[in-house]
Amino acid sequence: GMCATSASSDTVLCGLCDNGADVNGESQISTAGLTMAQKSFILKYPNIWVGESGATSDSTFNDMGMQSCKETKSNVTMGKGKSIQPMKIGDIAVTVHNKNGNEMFDAKMTDVAHTPEANFNLFSITGRLRQGFKLGGDMNSIWLEKKGKKIVFDIVIPTPKGAIYCANLKRRNMEVASASKTNIR
Repeated sequence: GMCATSASSDTVLCGLCDNGADVNGESQISTAGLTMAQKSFILKYPNIWVGESGATSDSTFNDMGMQSCKETKSNVTMGKGKSIQPMKIGDIAVTVHNKNGNEMFDAKMTDVAHTPEANFNLFSITGRLRQGFKLGGDMNSIWLEKKGKKIVFDIVIPTPKGAIYCANLKRRNMEVASASKTNIR
């Protein structure tokens, strides 16, 4: 197969489960004192997900930690209405962090599209609203909330005319990914 499969007890991201909160210093993402170019480089990190209202589904340029993969024929709409066909879709187990690197809870993102030509990871806000999440936000962050669990997009990357709001969703099951490289077609 293209990806390893695990019998994981994680709740799917539309259900969410709780594993307490631990501090993990190496997960901290600070944008203080960085130039705009340096901040935009943060978007290339595999664990940084852009909160995107124009995306039909979650998508990632990097298939690290992706499991239960299957080929797909359907296209994915990216930002600005651009439509591309992913190499495959799969699930990614993540630990949701805040920008200070504090672990909030574990979750599983399902049917994530692997789009190697994309520049960054997109997290579908509208997809979550359709799953019953509530959306909130202010100048400092955007958040999605359901059943007391909150995914906060609090890593703010300024752009010339606004800002991109990102979340730190650290991938788990990383040891599996290195053994499951995809074939180039």
